[in-house]
Amino acid sequence: MENIEIYSSEQKMTDQQFDSIYHMLDVSFPEQELRTAQGQKALFSANPWYKGIVSWLPDGSPLAFLGVWEFEKFRFIEHFAVAPAGRGKGTGGNFLHWYQENGKTPVILEVEHPDTEMAARRIGFYERHGFALNRYEYEQPAMRPGQKPLPLWIMSWPSALDEAEFRHVRDTLYARVYHVKEDNRLS
Repeated sequence: MENIEIYSSEQKMTDQQFDSIYHMLDVSFPEQELRTAQGQKALFSANPWYKGIVSWLPDGSPLAFLGVWEFEKFRFIEHFAVAPAGRGKGTGGNFLHWYQENGKTPVILEVEHPDTEMAARRIGFYERHGFALNRYEYEQPAMRPGQKPLPLWIMSWPSALDEAEFRHVRDTLYARVYHVKEDNRLS
């Protein structure tokens, strides 16, 4: 992968760069799985665990984006999006592989249950890239006020999680990403 930049609370992006990345996220994810623009921007300005990794096209538009949380024992991919110009060309797989190989800790992500063809295809994509589907009960807490939690599953690389590992992942995500306690997540 070329033209990759990593943004964090220490490495700032311009407002124009943020707007183009947020637009890509906005058209790629349902509202229930996405923070508001203000909430997303706040992650870049002050959160020590959050990073945005962007592969830029020569014209300055984003080709692919990973919104990741890097903790002591694992890395969590919160958002992964590829621009239409890169879809069906191996861009997503190459970008994901680059991220997997450029770190020392396991990688975790959330996926929807395979109730739709697209959700099943997404799970298959991650499985082809070495991720294991962990069928433990899990809910993503609401990303915006007034929304309900979303039932999802956790996928992990390079191997499946045992129950204790899953609980650690879940509890870390609830505390550091979603700012809720496990017992307060259900409404």
